[in-house]
Amino acid sequence: MLLDENKAPRGESRNHYELKQISKYLARQKGCCIIAEEVTGFADKTISNKKGIVDVAGIKIINKKYSELPEIITYGFEAKSSLSDFKNGFNAGANYTYIIAPKGIIDKSLIPLNIGFYEVDLNNYKIGFNEILYGIELIKKPQKRHVRKHYKTLFMSMKAVATRATNQDIFSNPKITIEEKKRKRRK
Repeated sequence: MLLDENKAPRGESRNHYELKQISKYLARQKGCCIIAEEVTGFADKTISNKKGIVDVAGIKIINKKYSELPEIITYGFEAKSSLSDFKNGFNAGANYTYIIAPKGIIDKSLIPLNIGFYEVDLNNYKIGFNEILYGIELIKKPQKRHVRKHYKTLFMSMKAVATRATNQDIFSNPKITIEEKKRKRRK
């Protein structure tokens, strides 16, 4: 584990939290420029029995022409720390959906047709320079799914996540103190 043992996550298991952090690196490796945790709007009722929240979501922007809305590809990562957690359901509303689990927990045959699957050796993995991953293995590639995503829904979801992250990271738990520079008065 790369996590400091003295810093336990709140409200979730240590393995689940660590798998979510690894998922962010995987999303970045796939070219996502917007990555967030606990994002709404990714439910697919044909596969999932959960509400529309995905553990980690990534958005990859294909074209960046300023005169038109960009084309996007969405990635969803569902962290599953146990077989029972996996059997409780997951969200598959992204263009590409991945299950990420500790090695040996979920058999590949249980993964649905269009879903990708990563296994992680939580006792022996590392993230190297340029996000090269060791001990994190892609067991099954996903197929691209054509899902109906509305830009407004994605924008509102990402805005809510960004606002929450800003409030938590900056206002609720500041890591640095910013001092205002005093201006001299002109006479």
